[in-house]
Amino acid sequence: MANGIVVLYFSRFGKPLQAHHKAVLDSDAKAIAKIKGYEFGGHYDTAHDYSGPLFFVPDDTLLLDEAARLGIHSPNDLYGGVVPYLFVKTKAITHA
Repeated sequence: MANGIVVLYFSRFGKPLQAHHKAVLDSDAKAIAKIKGYEFGGHYDTAHDYSGPLFFVPDDTLLLDEAARLGIHSPNDLYGGVVPYLFVKTKAITHA
């Protein structure tokens, strides 16, 4: 029995992906599920009642409020990043 579920998540501010990018993201999520001993759950669906912990593989960097709404609280909950403001997603380096 799996210890959790890896799901793909398409963020609200993510850009549309080309078919091959979606295939690579799908492949990555399946590989992560196998490494973690988790089940691969496909695309995240808010209407689905998931059992066990979720691990998200998003299409883009997530905003803090979006991550919190999904239950993402630490790097152990996703393969990607979380930023506090939309403009920070485009910055490799930000300043105080």
